[in-house]
Amino acid sequence: MVQIMFFLLCILEIILECDLSQFIDEKREDFLIRIGKEVFIGEIKGVNTNIKNEYISQLDVHYHRYMDEIEDEPCEENVHALLIINPFRMKELKDREPVHESQIALAKRNNSLIIETKNLLKLLELFQKGILSSEDCINIFKSKTGLLSVDDFEK
Repeated sequence: MVQIMFFLLCILEIILECDLSQFIDEKREDFLIRIGKEVFIGEIKGVNTNIKNEYISQLDVHYHRYMDEIEDEPCEENVHALLIINPFRMKELKDREPVHESQIALAKRNNSLIIETKNLLKLLELFQKGILSSEDCINIFKSKTGLLSVDDFEK
């Protein structure tokens, strides 16, 4: 799991053109990325089931803990919560069930974005082809909530 997490963090570094080498894992969020005034706080999961409320709620705890930490600081950060997840990781892509509407609704309510790993890889592909820029990827991550769909970023 550690190798996969490292791989996914590398993808984020590439498409967001950021450096995560200074991130210290304090056993809370799996990543914290600052790009200008934008902050992306996230959780990475690979599971054998579909996405559960528990995973979205865990991300929300990370988000609110961070907001509590910066509460007394004069800052103008825009904080975005990202759940990068590989559901049904032991099944072929074609055999996987879609994310339930209740989890998408919870993510929207929590102002969070669920990113399935297959879509993160698609973002990387489009970035490497020059179809999407780092700014495009940042804008997608900061403007979307619920479930990221290929329709949200394919041009």
